[in-house]
Amino acid sequence: MKANRIRSLDGLRGLCAIIVMFFHWWLLSPAVWNVVSKGVIPAAGSPLFMISKTPLNVLVAGSSAVFIFFVISGVVLALTFEEVDRHDSVAFIVKRFCRIYLPYAVAILVSLSAMLLVQPAPVPGLSEWFNTYAWSQTITPLRLLNYVLMTNHDTTLDPVIWSLAHELRISLVFPLIFFFMARHGTVALVALVAFSLAAEIILAIAHVHWVIGEFLNTGKYLFLFAFGIWLYRRGAAPGHREGRARTLVLGVSALIAIFLSARIDLLAFTPAAFLLSTVGSILVVALALGQNAIANALASNGAVWFGRISYSLYLMHIPVMLFILHQFHARAPAGLLFVTGIAAAIGVAWLMSMTVERFSQRLGRWLATRLSSASAAKAGAGAVTAAS
Repeated sequence: MKANRIRSLDGLRGLCAIIVMFFHWWLLSPAVWNVVSKGVIPAAGSPLFMISKTPLNVLVAGSSAVFIFFVISGVVLALTFEEVDRHDSVAFIVKRFCRIYLPYAVAILVSLSAMLLVQPAPVPGLSEWFNTYAWSQTITPLRLLNYVLMTNHDTTLDPVIWSLAHELRISLVFPLIFFFMARHGTVALVALVAFSLAAEIILAIAHVHWVIGEFLNTGKYLFLFAFGIWLYRRGAAPGHREGRARTLVLGVSALIAIFLSARIDLLAFTPAAFLLSTVGSILVVALALGQNAIANALASNGAVWFGRISYSLYLMHIPVMLFILHQFHARAPAGLLFVTGIAAAIGVAWLMSMTVERFSQRLGRWLATRLSSASAAKAGAGAVTAAS
């Protein structure tokens, strides 16, 4: 794949991180939370109606943004596994574990420290989501163990971490998925879609232990990574510049799918919303992988910069938001808190990307090199022994 295509995915990742951040700030309103979680229909023509029930809702379509993250991961991990790690599964898994887990661990520690510092209490005028979910649980050794193991049994310290658990679990088996699709192509894609569908059906009709349920939940999202691999393999060969008609069809179709999904259910819990969000997310990534004006815009320096800090922004925007609101809600107007929260989240994300993320990447590469060298030396010694 060409470098500008990867830049476009960086830019798309940055845009999605911003959408997720806006979505969580939006959830602070009790009226918004009633629409999102309880299906309350806002008054026609009201600002809430315009944002939640018109195409403007793509600006706060947090669930679709996360689905796009998953598809992007499928593309980028396939590229990394094939062209960087040269099908070295050990190196790939070690680097991926360091890349995801270390920044995650730092984010959890920062969020826990901030929570203990401010001693959060309900804030009048803010939503049920803010007052009874985020930073709402007493931290016990068992809860801390759940965070260490990324069980998703408790996510109140940083509600976005549910997706990171799925991302890490799928990364551990990604080489198998990649080889399966490389060998069987579209048949493998169909099989993985069927597997995800089966996981969703089991979750819907059966009462299973929460541990089994978590792995089924991971399986539910597996097909999004599979579509990412499919898009990578489809786009790896040189292609011609897309015509305006194709770009327009892809763009409009993606917008309609995400708009309808968010209009039905912004959390994408219902089957129709989940399906539409899936279709829209795949189309968006396909558009970003093309050679068109939208992909070029996503490959711009500003968009790519946000893409480079997107993981840290995704991890840190809620802890930053919670700290600022709990600490200063009675001392500053809402508008100033919002602007300060956004700016602070971006600043913290930049700092974390320059320190923690860089360290995690370097550590991953170092460990992968050491393990690969050790494996090669062991294999060489075995060959010598066999020859003698």
